[in-house]
Amino acid sequence: MLLTWAVPVIFFCAVLIAVIDRHPPFFRAQRMKTPETPFLMWKLRTMRGCDDGLPTGGHKALRTTRLGRVLRHWHVDELPQLWNVLIGDMSLVGPRPPTARAVSQAAERFAAVLHMRPGITGLATVTLGPEERRILATATTADELEQTYLTRVLPCKLRIEDHYRKTWSPGLDLWILASTCRVILCPPSPERLEFGENRVGNEAGFPPTPATILSTDP
Repeated sequence: MLLTWAVPVIFFCAVLIAVIDRHPPFFRAQRMKTPETPFLMWKLRTMRGCDDGLPTGGHKALRTTRLGRVLRHWHVDELPQLWNVLIGDMSLVGPRPPTARAVSQAAERFAAVLHMRPGITGLATVTLGPEERRILATATTADELEQTYLTRVLPCKLRIEDHYRKTWSPGLDLWILASTCRVILCPPSPERLEFGENRVGNEAGFPPTPATILSTDP
């Protein structure tokens, strides 16, 4: 059902990419749906060059095209992943599919998280996204970008994804979908959690916040 309205949008954006950026409009990034099983995740092309398995941030953000920045701002570049949902590689909601490089750095944690099918959006996406971008923006080289992600971002993201796995419910998925729409329409500012600062979370316990999860999960 989502593809019926998404296909015209994807086609229109693909034509714009081909005409304005003069690049192939689609690219396939290898991601992991289990710690041992890779799959090809579809996206609209928003950057120059090939996928290097590193997150976007810091110096790498300079490779983003002008049109790509618009597509990323509205998350339109993620729409082709509805095809991955249709063929069973992904779900609408779930842990974001990691790269093989990330899995190799935390294989045991990912073994638990990837018991669930990866999703287009997830709990870490809606609660951690702005702060992750702020942290990664400080990196100036590829090595610094990778180390910043592995040491400051990935541990927190894994705890949030593990919290999602342990507390999953249809209501939580609906909240994540609603929050995703809200984030797209009204992007939040970074929370400056500093990935470990012990702050007061949501006393009601739902929806969870990164600070709540970091201060309560073992």
